[in-house]
Amino acid sequence: MELQCAICNEDYIVFNEEISQRPVSHGICEKCFSSLNTSQTSINDLINGLEVPILLVNQDGTIVSNNFNASDKLRKTPEQIEGNPGGDVVGCAYSDLPEGCGHTIHCTECTIRNSVMETFESEKGVLLRKAYQYIKTSNGTQYTELLISTEKIGDLVLLQIKNLP
Repeated sequence: MELQCAICNEDYIVFNEEISQRPVSHGICEKCFSSLNTSQTSINDLINGLEVPILLVNQDGTIVSNNFNASDKLRKTPEQIEGNPGGDVVGCAYSDLPEGCGHTIHCTECTIRNSVMETFESEKGVLLRKAYQYIKTSNGTQYTELLISTEKIGDLVLLQIKNLP
């Protein structure tokens, strides 16, 4: 299977049978992996090196960390992101309801939330799944098509959301 390195963006081939059956588009090539001193590299350092916006989500749907690109895209500081439910962070219009993010009738159909929870349960990632969400913006609420990708990393799920307004 051919993947693209998330650090150097070069294509490389993986001969691992387990990986070849997973919907993964990016990994880390041997050259970049060997250059990392993983004993001194935290997960935050690793995700900050990625060019795409990344959120790390726990099993409760709470954002526990994010990379610089996510902060830029969401126009929020890490303090405004970390420790908050995903819907609050991405600006889901339904997160303002009294029940809050993760507890409304709309949450049962939320593709973002369901993709994250599916990844926790199955330990298989999701790749570019279409999601349709009402997102609060400075120009009002917009119905937005998003692309969701997830990958389980330890006891967290790495979440990438493309096309945020």
